[in-house]
Amino acid sequence: MDDLLPVRPRPRHVHPAGLARLPHLSQVVVVGGLVACSGQVALDEHGVVVGGLDLVAQTDRMFQNLGLALAAVGGSLASVIKLTLYVVDYDARDLPTLVGALRSAFPADRMPANTLVGVQALARPGLRIEADVWAVVPDAAFPG
Repeated sequence: MDDLLPVRPRPRHVHPAGLARLPHLSQVVVVGGLVACSGQVALDEHGVVVGGLDLVAQTDRMFQNLGLALAAVGGSLASVIKLTLYVVDYDARDLPTLVGALRSAFPADRMPANTLVGVQALARPGLRIEADVWAVVPDAAFPG
């Protein structure tokens, strides 16, 4: 009878090369073809903040890190279905910068659903922006 039960995929925890290794989280978790990426910020592989307080520079590095995270499981930014941005001390004057970054990062015909949240602070001083994403990568469950 157990042969008739559906197979439940087990979560796979991935720590991609090029991203800071943080002991309190998994950078990427895959279940079936669903991919969850922990919040990515403007940190280099050594955990150093990149871009000073410049929102554009930090946003560029954040998207670079998201790309690395997704590539580690066979995906890309085009695989993203949901994006949440957290911006420290958000001001409506930041919106054109953020919209420009979204247009540069995602294919025009495949913009993810997204949410923008203004926050007081992030996990480390000096960080201005963070993004977490959900993506669909059908082959992600099968490491190649």
